[in-house]
Amino acid sequence: MVTLQAGESVRFDFNLWSKDHTQAIDFATVWVRIAPAESGITFAGYLGFPEFGPLGMSYAFPDEGSYVLTARYFDGADMLGEASFPLTVLGEANEKMGSSQNIITAGIAGFVLGVLMMFFFMKHTKRY
Repeated sequence: MVTLQAGESVRFDFNLWSKDHTQAIDFATVWVRIAPAESGITFAGYLGFPEFGPLGMSYAFPDEGSYVLTARYFDGADMLGEASFPLTVLGEANEKMGSSQNIITAGIAGFVLGVLMMFFFMKHTKRY
């Protein structure tokens, strides 16, 4: 099982190998579906070979949860193979760190503001 973060882009490359994994099998297109394990679909579509580089796609999962990535490999109208992979997507890393960072930022800002106010009042109280 693969673990990913919601909101972070991940790259999926698609290759097709023989059963004994010794030989790459040529294919023309791959149909890809990314769906929550419970129900629904977040992405579905055909991918063709780019002008350069491997056949693949980048995707950012919108929400945390369990997903299934399914790939069907085609050569014209003939389906050559199909594979499905379970994926676990965790909540955004920024959400977990965000509340701690906000508290620290507020504390530092409050300290700086307090020091500035102290100097301001000390400066004005010495004149009288």
